Amino acid sequence: IRGIGDALCGLGRFSEALARLNDATSVYQNLEIGDSVNCALAKQGSGTALRGLHRLSESLGKFEEAIEVYSNLGLCISVNCARAVYGSGRSLQALERNKEALQRYDDAIETFITLKLETSMSCAVVTGQKGSLLIGMGNVPSGVRALRRAIEIHELLGLGNSSHCSGDRQELEMVLNRTVSAEVGRTEKVVPR
Repeated sequence: IRGIGDALCGLGRFSEALARLNDATSVYQNLEIGDSVNCALAKQGSGTALRGLHRLSESLGKFEEAIEVYSNLGLCISVNCARAVYGSGRSLQALERNKEALQRYDDAIETFITLKLETSMSCAVVTGQKGSLLIGMGNVPSGVRALRRAIEIHELLGLGNSSHCSGDRQELEMVLNRTVSAEVGRTEKVVPR
């Protein structure tokens, strides 16, 4: 059931996905295995579906539940938990709780580094999202560094043409073009005629 829910989520069919993922969670709880990796993954999937439905507070709650399950299982330092932490960051960002979102992205990246996965696609995706958030918060230099790092990881993995990398590259180009235009504008105003 969970696999079908995840596939429906990937297709953007969030209402159907949520129903399947909630069914899977109920099955795990009825079997008294609510504290299992599979149950946590179902909750993560529900969080993603709820975010897709713009039910952001509920989405955040599902990611928090998944993180709690990983914690109960002693799996805080795991790829699955890092992805749940990243998902909670996405929900926080959508709720415009940017400082908290930034902390979640940093926590997820730190987990990938601890697991020696700092050059994984998952780490690249989180790093790119962090860069976008930093730019949105006005910290352009740090945001540019994060976007460049995300692009570097994607290229290292041979994924330079992936949608994530292309998005990061486009955002970086826009920011750099805006910065250059602003600097040229300032220079033109200062130069006497």
